[in-house]
Amino acid sequence: MELKQLLGANVKRLRQARGLTQTELAAELRVALQTVFTIESGSSWLRETTLDSLAKSLGVEPWQLLAPPGAAPAREPTVEEALAVLARAHGFALGKV
Repeated sequence: MELKQLLGANVKRLRQARGLTQTELAAELRVALQTVFTIESGSSWLRETTLDSLAKSLGVEPWQLLAPPGAAPAREPTVEEALAVLARAHGFALGKV
């Protein structure tokens, strides 16, 4: 499964577990409904701020949005590490800020 599809599946699973509709999640995130739809369909990447906000709205850490269900890393990756995974998967390189 491609990383974007895994991200989308996790978002959908976690959203449904919280009993939220796509419309409700979009309102909570202050994004367009289309944004939630494209994330869940695995056809869109997230901005750093959206990834963080999405994780908070779903009650998880950002790394959990990128991990297979039930996965537990040896240590929790930082937001920067999670973003680096996203960037590499999308063909970008992140520099130090």
